[in-house]
Amino acid sequence: MSLFTPVTISDRDWIYPMVYAENTQNADYSFMNLFAWSKLFKIHAAMINGCCVIETIMDGDLTYSFPLGADTDERLRAVIETLRGIRTDNPLRLQSVTPDARARLESLFPGKFSFTARPELFDYIYLAEKLATLAGKKLHAKRNYINNFTAAFDWRFKPVCVTDLPECEKIFDLWAKSRQDGETDISGECEAFTKMLDNFAALRMEGGLLYANGNACAFTVGERLSRETYVIHFEKARQDVIGAYQMINREFVRHVLSLYPELKYINREEDMGLESLRKSKRSYYPDSFVEKYTAVWTR
Repeated sequence: MSLFTPVTISDRDWIYPMVYAENTQNADYSFMNLFAWSKLFKIHAAMINGCCVIETIMDGDLTYSFPLGADTDERLRAVIETLRGIRTDNPLRLQSVTPDARARLESLFPGKFSFTARPELFDYIYLAEKLATLAGKKLHAKRNYINNFTAAFDWRFKPVCVTDLPECEKIFDLWAKSRQDGETDISGECEAFTKMLDNFAALRMEGGLLYANGNACAFTVGERLSRETYVIHFEKARQDVIGAYQMINREFVRHVLSLYPELKYINREEDMGLESLRKSKRSYYPDSFVEKYTAVWTR
């Protein structure tokens, strides 16, 4: 019988506290991501030797996360040996391996793993205060968009309640229709978004909704990832409302800081190797990245 079982909403009760305690910045461990994307990536979870391990299909291969809660070398070694025992047919593959995790694996298992950087999966990390203020010369263009937006529209921002979700869905649908050009497959994101909406309260999601002249024009949804980091999962805006993206970004971060003033970082997830996303995320000048490697047992 497999140690791993499909991720269900009830798993939040044990997975989220482990993620929070780890104080990770890595959005791969976000429970919303594990739950909402579970069908597409066949995501399963298990507790092994007191550690949380995620099993998924990545690049067509069965892959495991670097274990959460591996606070001692003995515990980490025991988890890796257990996973090696499971993967007797193919080499053990680990994902979400950060530079610190890589160093631990190289120390415990010298020469056993090969490592491949996955820059398309690096998470973009920003100082929360910087996104809330948009201060400095580099972000002058963002402030201009916001100034033009506030001059053009009678606007308001509100936190998302369950009753607001249909408005968010309308904006998402408009965005999805604009992307139906064959350039990028967004079916997985559409499926994950629907699953998130259907379980919004149980997932304890938080969101913001932006109105311009009385009409909803942008929304964002996120969750507190750990003690210091908040992760943004979905952010969409009407293309015909110039400045809506910049405004919803700033206003939601301000809202999040009002709820959690001790937060330091905003994780806006990866760019998936898409040039348009890379350009957008880099335009806010990230302060750092969560670097990620795939590790493969070679001997």
